[in-house]
Amino acid sequence: RNIVLFGESGVGKSSIINMITGTPFAKTSNNVVRRTCQPACYVAKLHSGNEINKINLWETTSLEEGPEETPATDTTGPEPKAFLQQLAGFHDLDLLLFCMRAGKVRNTLVQSYNLVYVESLERKVPVALVVTGLERWEGDMHGWWTKHEERLQEHGLVFDAHACVTTL
Repeated sequence: RNIVLFGESGVGKSSIINMITGTPFAKTSNNVVRRTCQPACYVAKLHSGNEINKINLWETTSLEEGPEETPATDTTGPEPKAFLQQLAGFHDLDLLLFCMRAGKVRNTLVQSYNLVYVESLERKVPVALVVTGLERWEGDMHGWWTKHEERLQEHGLVFDAHACVTTL
């Protein structure tokens, strides 16, 4: 199985990978400086009864905010659209995890979603939203989704599933 995590810098993609694998494979940072400069693959072995399922978790380079609030590419790594198309050509992609911090829907968020899900992969792979940064959300974290789902859809952000989480 192949799962691709994408989203802006600082949303917690590395922390989500570490949460899924149960180990600190992916390096995390509290800095505003981009941590992931090259796409990386982390292998998770998940136990389900007597079976062990191997899952490849692909962390993409962050889709940074440029001077015009547009996703920028990092010259040290492959352009995200080209990387995803190449990855999809060599592997069956089973799931996209669009990672975002709780907050308002910005242009860069919509543009990142469109670049990866709509343009690069032509909506051919299921996409789930993972919302981080809910440490101070009052009440059940799922309440964030209930309150914001319609607003996301108004911006064209439609998901097959979602998870509201806190990470380290």
